[in-house]
Amino acid sequence: MLGLIDLMSRAYIQKANPDIHLLSGVLHFPSSNDAGRYLHKAITLTGSFFYPVAFSLLLPIFLSSLVLEKEEGIRGMMKMNGLKMKNYWLVHYLWSLLVYCPIVAVFWILGAYQLELNFFTKTNPLILVNSFLTWAKLFINPIVFSICSMGTFSNWFCFLITIFYC
Repeated sequence: MLGLIDLMSRAYIQKANPDIHLLSGVLHFPSSNDAGRYLHKAITLTGSFFYPVAFSLLLPIFLSSLVLEKEEGIRGMMKMNGLKMKNYWLVHYLWSLLVYCPIVAVFWILGAYQLELNFFTKTNPLILVNSFLTWAKLFINPIVFSICSMGTFSNWFCFLITIFYC
């Protein structure tokens, strides 16, 4: 379309004034890499908000499994069959940690290598591991799970904790 307009303009100017020779063309607008830098800042800002929210949403998953066992009487049956509560909490803690660690690993890989978030690229990996494990210990803590006894209450309780925490 631009080529056609250019051709018509040159033909009109040549016809109106034969002494003028018009040389035209298309030049690309010079740009810098500022757009990429601003986009990276926006991704880093939103990532620093959504990553903690995503990790916090694991809490209702952990709690709902425990409350379901309590509501259905599975935990009571296990206790009658000789399960010690120390072993019950240990297995639940290890299972929740086993679920939590791959999710953190996927988020870490995506954040560091795909999105190149400053949170993952500029922070010492030992500090990140310590932070994630501390966060896991807070979320998998049996004290939080012992508060709730009903499934709907536990879900609302966890979502409220997640909202106010983040």
